[in-house]
Amino acid sequence: MIKLVALDLDGTLLSSFGVLSEEAADTLRKLRKKGITVTISSGRPLYSVAGIIPEDCYDYASCLNGQEIYIKKEDRHLYQPLLSEEEKTYLAAYLKKYRMLMHCSINDQGYYLADESHASFVHLYQDLNDLRHKLAHQPNYDQEVSYDCDMIKDQKIAKLCFCGFPWTLRKFIAKIDASRFSCFFVNNSWLEIGHLGVSKGSAIRKIMAMDHLEPEECAAFGDGENDLSMFAECGTRVAMANAMRSLKKQATSIARPNIEDGCAKWLQKHLLKK
Repeated sequence: MIKLVALDLDGTLLSSFGVLSEEAADTLRKLRKKGITVTISSGRPLYSVAGIIPEDCYDYASCLNGQEIYIKKEDRHLYQPLLSEEEKTYLAAYLKKYRMLMHCSINDQGYYLADESHASFVHLYQDLNDLRHKLAHQPNYDQEVSYDCDMIKDQKIAKLCFCGFPWTLRKFIAKIDASRFSCFFVNNSWLEIGHLGVSKGSAIRKIMAMDHLEPEECAAFGDGENDLSMFAECGTRVAMANAMRSLKKQATSIARPNIEDGCAKWLQKHLLKK
């Protein structure tokens, strides 16, 4: 019997517009009313999660790929290690070598950083990204690009995200000492790097221990490689139809794509109609 569901947001529970549908919100409320614990498990920071998911729709929020765990009923936060100053400096140095952008969250504000020598690439990437959103009829929430990479110094940062062309990111991940970090491809053009051992899986494991739950009592839902660690902790593993191939290989079930509210429909069919 499933007693906890762990739900990724982007590409999973949310629409392609980054919105929680009324159907999905109602489904989460019904799950909680039935006694099933709802955990939001996202790469987003807590302020972003709280701005999208109503308070009555979840019990826990695992944010920044597990670095922060919010226990809503107690209004309490648990934290896992941040990136160190040395780790941030090591990773940011590669912006000079590779044409890519680095995204981070500082004081509840998102920033894109790049090396000024790659300004022409930054403009090209932004133009292509704008075109991609227009063709998909999706909103594009632009964030200003800064060439001041020193702004990450002395800041509390849980993860650094690198975006660019897939072949560039693959070269980058092959070049760095990835064994020092937790590294995840959310999609082919977005790579997230955090402190070693910090993951959605480590956060879910802590929540399971607090609630005295076994793997077979938990179900995880996701679409990207950062959901693999969460899948490893749960007996039921649901990948979206739009998920990365590596995640689908580990799934016990495939849900319809997020653009069809596939996550909510799977929950309704398998957990609410019984």
